Amino acid sequence: MSFEWITQGHYWRGRFEAMASPCEILIDSEDEQLARRLYRKVRAEARRIEAKYSRYRTDSELSRINRSRGKALTVDEETARLLDYADLCHQLSEGKFDISSGVLRQVWRFDGSDRLPDADAVAAILQRVGWEKVLWRSPEITLPPDMELDFGGIGKEYAVDRCARLCREESDTPVLLNFGGDLHATAPRRDGRPWRVNIDDPRVDHEQGVITLE
Repeated sequence: MSFEWITQGHYWRGRFEAMASPCEILIDSEDEQLARRLYRKVRAEARRIEAKYSRYRTDSELSRINRSRGKALTVDEETARLLDYADLCHQLSEGKFDISSGVLRQVWRFDGSDRLPDADAVAAILQRVGWEKVLWRSPEITLPPDMELDFGGIGKEYAVDRCARLCREESDTPVLLNFGGDLHATAPRRDGRPWRVNIDDPRVDHEQGVITLE
């Protein structure tokens, strides 16, 4: 974690880790107290969402759903909105976006290697994927016992939007958020200029995210 004043560009930058990604907030203000307050709010909210919807935490709401073993569960309003959104994405993509793909992690290892799973193993596990097999009638969900949900496709995006809303509620100070490459700008810079975002060369290893500001 770090929080610092960037002389070139004249803004505050706060960095932290969440959702297995480098995250940062750029705050276009000279008010250090305000900037620190926004940084703390954003960091806390990102980590709250991670704790609630991580598939790696046994105490998360997502893990509770995945352990339901075919029993109907009632979810809270926030989770219901996410499930409604996932359902809409599934419809708009004609089934290509599917949060029931969680079981694929049993054969597809995201470890940075170029190893591909066996085609027969993938074909077998795909029988346990399909949002149409999930009974979702808000606020109640029934997940078949051999399936898993995964919010990885919308989790960081939701966190970015939530944090941007919190920043707007706190102040009209322009803020740029970057959660592992998912971006949200609350407003142009104070002088009317747009935020300048540079994209890293994918052939070069970078420790931080995709944002640099000039």
